[in-house]
Amino acid sequence: FHRSGLLVEMLVNPLYTNEARVAHQLLGHLRRGDVLVGDRAFASYVILAMLTIRGAHAVMREHQRRATDFRCGRRIARDDRIIERPKPSRCPSWLDAAEFARLPDRIVLRQVRYSITQNGYRTQKVVLVTTLLDADEYPINELASLYVDRWEADLCFRHLKHTIRMDVLRCKT
Repeated sequence: FHRSGLLVEMLVNPLYTNEARVAHQLLGHLRRGDVLVGDRAFASYVILAMLTIRGAHAVMREHQRRATDFRCGRRIARDDRIIERPKPSRCPSWLDAAEFARLPDRIVLRQVRYSITQNGYRTQKVVLVTTLLDADEYPINELASLYVDRWEADLCFRHLKHTIRMDVLRCKT
């Protein structure tokens, strides 16, 4: 999606397709310098490493099962760290083993944390992982704002589905 809500390009896959497989297909559409903003399902070592190799960047919410310890890594600020993520020992089922073997043993990432406060709701902590390492050029509040824009894209999808009456479409394939 373009920031205006204009649908620029689209990938179509069967229902229940692994999101990492879809992200792998998406990589071919990204150019050097592009920034992929994704949810927790995209924050895997493999996707982040492939983006880095292509010269593209990522801002993604850290997966809830990944332990985050802000005492580790090189400290930039209280809620801002440079970390290294090691390559997993197993190749994902959706990826070719030769392509997996070409990935680096480690990637350097930036991990940031911020709070969302809204009256009447409990404060929520959000942890993002990004390949945008320069804290001066990419402050936490701008990364958080970029991630919030991802929700705007979801709203655009909902509006599009409603407009073409696909909001009630149910299928298995």
